[in-house]
Amino acid sequence: MAKILTLNIGASKALLAEYTLGGKRSLTLTAYGSGELQAVDVNDPGSIAAALPSVLHQIMRETGIRPAPLIVSLGGQTVFPRFAKFPAIGDAAKLEQLVRYEIEQNVPFPIDEIVSDHQFLGTTADGEKAAIIVAAKLEAVRAVTDAVRGAGLKPLVVDVSPMAICNALKFAHPGLTGCSVILDIGSKTTNLIILEGEKIYNRSIPVAGNLITKDIAQTFGCSFEEAEQLKLERGYVSLGGVTEDEDEVSDRVSKVIRTVLTRLHAEISRSINFYRSQQGGSAPSRLFLTGGCARLPQLDQFFMESLQVEVAFLNPFGKVGFGPKLNRAALEGDAFSLTESVGLALRGMDAAWISINLMPPELVEEARALKRVPFLAAGGVAFLAALGCLWLAETVHSGFGLLSRKKGMYSANDYEMFSAFDMEYDYDTREAFDRYLRGEVTLYHYIDMLNFQECAYPENYIKLRFLENHDQPRIASYVKEERALRNYSAMLFFLKGATMLYAGQEYRNEHLPSLFEKEPIDRSTGRDLSGFMRRLSEIKHECFGGEDYFIAAGDDEHDIAV
Repeated sequence: MAKILTLNIGASKALLAEYTLGGKRSLTLTAYGSGELQAVDVNDPGSIAAALPSVLHQIMRETGIRPAPLIVSLGGQTVFPRFAKFPAIGDAAKLEQLVRYEIEQNVPFPIDEIVSDHQFLGTTADGEKAAIIVAAKLEAVRAVTDAVRGAGLKPLVVDVSPMAICNALKFAHPGLTGCSVILDIGSKTTNLIILEGEKIYNRSIPVAGNLITKDIAQTFGCSFEEAEQLKLERGYVSLGGVTEDEDEVSDRVSKVIRTVLTRLHAEISRSINFYRSQQGGSAPSRLFLTGGCARLPQLDQFFMESLQVEVAFLNPFGKVGFGPKLNRAALEGDAFSLTESVGLALRGMDAAWISINLMPPELVEEARALKRVPFLAAGGVAFLAALGCLWLAETVHSGFGLLSRKKGMYSANDYEMFSAFDMEYDYDTREAFDRYLRGEVTLYHYIDMLNFQECAYPENYIKLRFLENHDQPRIASYVKEERALRNYSAMLFFLKGATMLYAGQEYRNEHLPSLFEKEPIDRSTGRDLSGFMRRLSEIKHECFGGEDYFIAAGDDEHDIAV
């Protein structure tokens, strides 16, 4: 079963986790551990690079975690997230120029000193394109990637903490509507995230667990370590009023905690008002709590009273399995610290809502030369594309390759091409499929070709499957019956590999498409299969995964492929 590692780096702690990816997009946590980052300054990349490798080695020794593809996140205080709206122009190049201009105007560093990424989230009510833009100093990102590489790990994605938490929430609660607020309360900062439709707002607030501990230390005149112990063992959130705890120490600690959280509440209210005025957002209808400090007793009641909203704890494990070696009792206490980790793991199974990647450009270039990672074969085309390192081979029909060789010309076969490319067009079986459609061969002849691919190519091969391509007759031009066309479309999606749809195929366009001419799409056919195709894609993602295998069979008498 395929493995993936996640690493989230906080202000004072690093957390490494191991997951297995199973069929039907299943995710199982098999091991995790954390280590203190001593004397680390998040504003000093050198201190992170110096401290992280030894901490990772320690975690791996203690947990038995072995090297595997790694997805790492940067803390919210080290990145510059921005929600932006752009005019809905059709020119993709011009839209990218607008994004770059937005970055140059709002990120306080020269463009050549940062690494950035963006994702369009949808269309706003006024017809504009909504996007999330994230940037970070290149020096800071390199410090992290160099450190994990120094520990013997290979990073595949550099995500950011707020977006990973967003993905965890969307995964745990896919049907959320209205305005939701997430509070990720860590040691040095609190991540405030607001989600509403296509809108995202994020702010890092410097009021969190360490400030509580510091104020307890000042109140009791004790060390920071002693104050931390008091917070964990005797602390809870006082709900105000004249009620006093019979335990004088607990009473004093609870009031210190409430004072700090009252400051946090003020910052949250200010941020919500800013979000509503700048993005035209709604009043929040619910609040989710996560992060290490979410364990404070009565924290949910405090925010329920102060913000007047429904409050719940963000449980990231509703759809995540647990390995047999996990300590369930320890996991119950650590669950809030693993929300970000689950959000990162979703990147490995192509189930993330937001797919930001801040990999340094030199590592992206290096990744282009790597062979495919086996665990990505079943569902990893989109994941590899997100890394910027998907290589597609434009192979040739088998008959043309054979003719070229007879004429003394070199023509690489598909097996050879897989030694250098991630994915190939499905031309080696295309001639057999066309002959089947013309009635020249039986269905089983084509099925045999598919099974031959399975035994002849590398185990993790990816074929780009298609019914239509440029300069070839469209499928609707000779398959007129809608039921048959739907059946062929379903077969296309459920073959092993990636699915390619040629523009206009969803509207059953029939004209011969040309590679060299402008090809307008006729959407007025009254025959729209896009909803059907969207559902086929969902079924493929929901029902098939890395542990599944492919085999085909055919019934020539009834013309059925299985």
